[in-house]
Amino acid sequence: AEPQTIARLELMFDVDYDHPMESVLMGHPERRMPFCVEHYRVLDEGGNVLATCTENHQARNVIVFASPVKTTGLRVELTPPTPHIPAALFAVQVYGPTS
Repeated sequence: AEPQTIARLELMFDVDYDHPMESVLMGHPERRMPFCVEHYRVLDEGGNVLATCTENHQARNVIVFASPVKTTGLRVELTPPTPHIPAALFAVQVYGPTS
């Protein structure tokens, strides 16, 4: 209910852990992980955009704010990878300033 100060945000996405990309020695039929969310936005309670990513390909995204953000809520908007694959966010970790 009270505003919190956020300095860092970590998001964990679905990269299909049971179907990993093989090494360059084996090859892989896909150029990207089909389940990984590529486009997302993070907004505060007022709808202000705090972070945007348009070409994600990693399971773990760490967002470090230039200056800590004070807010009473966060909203993460995900764009599904394809019309037939739902967008999946496995974890959200929020950290305050370290000082």
